Amino acid sequence: MPAPKYSLLPPKRWNPLGDSNHDRVLFRVEKQKQNDMMFKLKFDPPLGPGELVSYGFYIWNRNHYSRTRKEALDRYKDEWIREGLAIQDPALHARITVELPDGYEHQRAKAEKDPDLTMSGPNIPGALVKDLDTSHRILDLELRRPATGHYFVSWIPPD
Repeated sequence: MPAPKYSLLPPKRWNPLGDSNHDRVLFRVEKQKQNDMMFKLKFDPPLGPGELVSYGFYIWNRNHYSRTRKEALDRYKDEWIREGLAIQDPALHARITVELPDGYEHQRAKAEKDPDLTMSGPNIPGALVKDLDTSHRILDLELRRPATGHYFVSWIPPD
């Protein structure tokens, strides 16, 4: 597959504290290469105090997640597989949810902030935000008043 297929869900913008006529949100693809995609949201005008945004997306990419630790090391020069989110402005709440395919196994999972990632590896892990439960195929990180930075849900496939 030359590049992943994706579906962007319509972003929603609202102000629960009052009327808001500022509902313009642009969702654009910044980068789309094999095994590498980046989306960006642009708010016109910028978000104001109290405004909330909800958005989501799905990505379909055949064999994107390595099935074994060895495969991850061979393909990415790193045993950790990551999905992330950049928080560039003040936020009250952010959430990253990764739903792994049925039957996909992982041996360890964590949330990390600001790892040093390179396409050729090896990557340098970021600061540990928290360890994540590995008993389910859904990995979830919920952040309240997160500092700006790059947050990732990261996991190691089985040996």
